Amino acid sequence: MSRANSVFEQQLGLRLQVSRANSVFEQQLGLRLQVSTLVLNEGEGGDYRSTGPNFAPATPGERSCTGYQAQGVTGHGANVTVSGIDVALGMLARWASTNHPDDDLWHLLTDCFPSPGTVGIASKGGLCQAPGQRTSFVATTIDPDPSDNLTLVQRLDACDRQGYEGVVEGTRLCARALYSGAACGADSHPGGGNTTPGKLELCSANAGVSSNGPSLWHTFAHEIAHGLGGGHTFGDGGLLDYTGERALYDAADICAYLEAGGQGCLEEVAEAVTAATCGNGAHESPEACDDGGLAPGDGCDASCAVEPSLQP
Repeated sequence: MSRANSVFEQQLGLRLQVSRANSVFEQQLGLRLQVSTLVLNEGEGGDYRSTGPNFAPATPGERSCTGYQAQGVTGHGANVTVSGIDVALGMLARWASTNHPDDDLWHLLTDCFPSPGTVGIASKGGLCQAPGQRTSFVATTIDPDPSDNLTLVQRLDACDRQGYEGVVEGTRLCARALYSGAACGADSHPGGGNTTPGKLELCSANAGVSSNGPSLWHTFAHEIAHGLGGGHTFGDGGLLDYTGERALYDAADICAYLEAGGQGCLEEVAEAVTAATCGNGAHESPEACDDGGLAPGDGCDASCAVEPSLQP
């Protein structure tokens, strides 16, 4: 496969993920996602200011990205250990806050966090939160493993699965990450990260992370919904539960967040009502998807319906 074809297929794949997520957000919220900046990294490294944090698995199919491993965090309230995907989010948030403070929402799509385990994470209410704020951790009373049978990595994942963001050192209870109100420190690391020896500074900002997998669009939409102010709807189902449902459960928090000012960086678009044109790359009602072409076998067929064999 040529490099040009590889880049084109990556762009096409991304457009399909956004299109499928928009099938939820447009119908339920009247909100459309649009990609304004796309950074495609081939391999690990690159110019950090341009690419953002960029690591690749040392062993494909495993959680082996050297820059995204569980680490201890001090000086952020409670001393905690955070998982690799929390590290990735903190790095991306700090990079976005420093280098792109005027952008609405950044999202990292990566191969670093395959299942099993947490495959996505985002700063809740991160939309328009730029520049970002330093993350502060507080201890909870939640013990994900009273019998103490789990390894630290398994305990971190158990806390993540319950909506928490770390494990408190000593007690091994789950920790909650909050916006501290203090500005993120400048992210000036030239080599591809924001770590200093013995310390990692984490930020909460307009950022999210989703790892590649068969349900990537669903993970992506789930994390974008967090960025729009949505909390988990455990027990009620919907997109923000872990039941695999596609529609948002109406918990009223996203609309409340947007109405309270979270929409400050969004644009209102007045559009004439026109017939949908399948294949033009724009997701138009009543299309389920539109990947910019009419060829079959790529997830979106010639009538702009999602192909059953590729549905999660």
